[in-house]
Amino acid sequence: MIVGAMSVRTRIQLAFPLCAALAAGCGSQNLPPADSGVPRDSAPDTTTDAGVDVPSSMDATPEDTGVDTGVDTGVDTGADRPTIESGPDVEEDAGPETGRVLYFALDRLTIEPVGRTAYAGFNLDGIFSNPDGTTPRSCAHGDFHSALDPDQNHPTAMLDTMTGRASGPASMCMAGAGCSGGVDNQLPEIADLVATSTGMDVRGNAQRMINSGELAFIVRVSGVDDLVNDPSITMRVYQAYPTFSTDCTMVRPDREYAIAQSSLVAGAMSIEQARFSVRGRIVNGRLIPNTGAALPLPVAPGITIDVSNAILRANISDTTLTLGNLGGYGRGSQFYDAIVAMMPTFATLAATLVSQLVDLEEPIPTPGAAPGLCSRTVPAPPRFGNIGIGATFSAVRATVAAMPAAARAPGTCGSM
Repeated sequence: MIVGAMSVRTRIQLAFPLCAALAAGCGSQNLPPADSGVPRDSAPDTTTDAGVDVPSSMDATPEDTGVDTGVDTGVDTGADRPTIESGPDVEEDAGPETGRVLYFALDRLTIEPVGRTAYAGFNLDGIFSNPDGTTPRSCAHGDFHSALDPDQNHPTAMLDTMTGRASGPASMCMAGAGCSGGVDNQLPEIADLVATSTGMDVRGNAQRMINSGELAFIVRVSGVDDLVNDPSITMRVYQAYPTFSTDCTMVRPDREYAIAQSSLVAGAMSIEQARFSVRGRIVNGRLIPNTGAALPLPVAPGITIDVSNAILRANISDTTLTLGNLGGYGRGSQFYDAIVAMMPTFATLAATLVSQLVDLEEPIPTPGAAPGLCSRTVPAPPRFGNIGIGATFSAVRATVAAMPAAARAPGTCGSM
């Protein structure tokens, strides 16, 4: 939630140029190249009024159902926990992988509605900000609880009241009284701003793109020896193209996709050489990466949000990924630059809007580091911090073609 929320009129005035810039093509041509270490993101809702055909594999979030995931994530949330940085996996090579390789195709990507106290996403700065946004270095934004990953929450009594950081042993808690959330996520606000100002249903558009095959993401999990507890796996994420041409209204299991060549590093000789490749583990049936990485996420035709430090967690089985949690952040300067490039006369309004959305300092704060930047609009040029992003997802079992593809084949799903 934005602290000191703008009036509806002001929100519309500020959101319109943003949406116009996005609709005109705030995609890869306006953002850094895929190998720059700076990514894109977003996620959609599957509400019935959006006209979305909901796959049978879709699962409700714990907040919707009241279900306790019961996942012991094994993640240290103490004061010395390092911030997960975007970029390539920094772990040493553990040698050739053994175990199974599983492929999954995303069948749901959901931006949650505004007004909740628990959201998808992660604590990206190690700070558990007060709901009123008064915690130092919180960019005047309160944090949210996580109903999916309790290690993103912390007992309030065990926090340093001056810094909002954990002051005792690593701990976690389920959302509720005496539990402080640390999730950084402004994506629901962004989606509402777009819808209010232009009528563009970002949530529904993204899901429709997934259902039709226009937007396809494959998650590859390799080195799997145990689906309950496995200390070492590798997760790769790719954009992909359906190789099939019928039944293009829903993501169904066990269908084949070709990995997009753009999701591989330059000169790649195999699909193992993915741009998004991180080490991780499985803890009590939940897939948990050790690091984040850059990930481009298109959410509507011509609209792509770069997500830095993208993190994906999910409950894993042979056939599905469920209760998926995707989080990361977009750089405020990307949003501002995209608006101004398309509509220079809206520069002042764009600076105000982006400043209101920033909820993370730049650089992302670490314990003991000097304060970073939230926003500075004068003197010109303006500078901005980062905007937290989060969405839920699920996926079904898929198969992958032997060779990657440079483009979508004519006549296949998503090509119309």
